[in-house]
Amino acid sequence: MKKAFLWMGTVAMLFSCTRDENLQTAELLQGRWKLGWVAGGITGKGYTPAFNQLHFTDEVHYELLNNGTLQSGGTYTLYLKGEEDWIRFASESGIAQPFEAQEKRVQVDRTHLTLSEPCCDQYEDHFDKEE
Repeated sequence: MKKAFLWMGTVAMLFSCTRDENLQTAELLQGRWKLGWVAGGITGKGYTPAFNQLHFTDEVHYELLNNGTLQSGGTYTLYLKGEEDWIRFASESGIAQPFEAQEKRVQVDRTHLTLSEPCCDQYEDHFDKEE
């Protein structure tokens, strides 16, 4: 019986740590991000996106804007793949697709956000936090 409680406690701790990490990433994402540059692709110079700003409006919605004009919007989901934070975008409206790939690896701190494509052209979108 004691082993069962110990096992359940260990499992609960593991899941609570994962949840805390996702919550921290979600909190850091909130707000407006200005696109700095895009890298990757065959030439290494990236692609020309139809937006220059990414706005995470809340814990599940995002908007892509170009000079303040809405280009696309939808929902996003954060999840862990191995030890890394990942995001999945789902476009609901607008003409601009959410990046070249809808799933990206997330690296974020208070001032910089990098979204990396997992394969193929391996684009990286680099953003700076707007005040």
